[in-house]
Formats: sequence, structure tokens, C-alpha cells
Amino acid sequence: MGVEYLSEVNEDLPLGKMLDLNIPILFVFGTGDRYTESSRRAVQELNSDLVSCIEIPDANHLFNRREWVDQVNTNTIEWITKSCKTLDS
Repeated sequence: MGVEYLSEVNEDLPLGKMLDLNIPILFVFGTGDRYTESSRRAVQELNSDLVSCIEIPDANHLFNRREWVDQVNTNTIEWITKSCKTLDS
């Protein structure tokens, strides 16, 4: 997955347009992923209560270590649980 793919994704549904969906959105990045540095900055600039960003320390683009997968799973489940509670209230 390279820069071209990320550009296509951003053209299809730019980050700012995602906010128009008016639903909670989760982004998960690895801090060791050199391919998503600009995407991480763009997500942080969205500055919306609907947007959550989780960074897995040292994880690469594929999260190909068991510890990283476990962190992604745990954090995602916690985020879903929290988001559902927020939507219910």
C-alpha cells in the first residue's frame, strides 16, 4: 500500500467529509508506520469529539507482532464499548 492508494482513499472520502457522517470514527496507527505520518497529522487536525485516534507504540503498518494485534483488539473493543454507551445517552 503506497502513497497512491492513500491518495485514492482520500479522494473517495476525504477525512473532513467523514465528519458529515455524524458517527464516531476510530483511527488506529502504529507509531513506527512511516507510511501514515501525514494521515496521522490530518486526523489530529480534525479536532472533533467524534474522532478518536489510537497510536500503538512502535507498531508498523501491518501490526504484525502479536503484542500489537492484542493492543489493537483491546483498544478497539474498549472504544466500541465507550462509543455505544455515549450513543445511548
